[in-house]
Amino acid sequence: MLSVRINRNFRKYFSYFNLVIFLVFLALLFFSIEVVTSYFTNSFVIDVSERGGEIAAYSAQNYTVADRKVHGVLQFESDKILDYLFVKKTQDHYLPEYLFLGFVLVQLFRINANWYEKKFTKPLYILIDTLGYVAAIVYFFSRVRLWYLDKLVKEFSNSTLLLDDNDSLNEFAIVIMLIAIGLGSFAKQGRKLQKEQDLTI
Repeated sequence: MLSVRINRNFRKYFSYFNLVIFLVFLALLFFSIEVVTSYFTNSFVIDVSERGGEIAAYSAQNYTVADRKVHGVLQFESDKILDYLFVKKTQDHYLPEYLFLGFVLVQLFRINANWYEKKFTKPLYILIDTLGYVAAIVYFFSRVRLWYLDKLVKEFSNSTLLLDDNDSLNEFAIVIMLIAIGLGSFAKQGRKLQKEQDLTI
């Protein structure tokens, strides 16, 4: 009786999990429409800060604001393929981030389907490995992107400006790589337990 209840709870949990992933994917698709349409223009933006452009620290009665800097947005037009690949079209959105997040959601949905049905077989390991490999590729892509942006800013400003890009893609890729490693470890453990249960039966 207890095992039946636990099984039902797992079914509810995984069905809710799949529903949440599906809703997030729909929201992502909706918000990415603006980003996709922006790629039909040849204008680009890069967040920058002035080299040596620190502002004096601000102090009030209860707090102090330090490390204040002069920030800005470098805007330019270009027809280079590398600019379309590495540079943002809008200040807040970057298409590869949406594409990677969409891939992660789809992959987690597929992994969860196999996990729920206790299919600890080769296809499950392939899904997990693919998630980790793609995350590693995205990580190296983000590192090359930062190098390219830094080079671009120096060329445009004659080294008077500094790149001020908050590369969330880089951090997200690292998190997904760690998740993939963890899922792979849990999947191996699940397969081991499943084999032990089959032997006892």
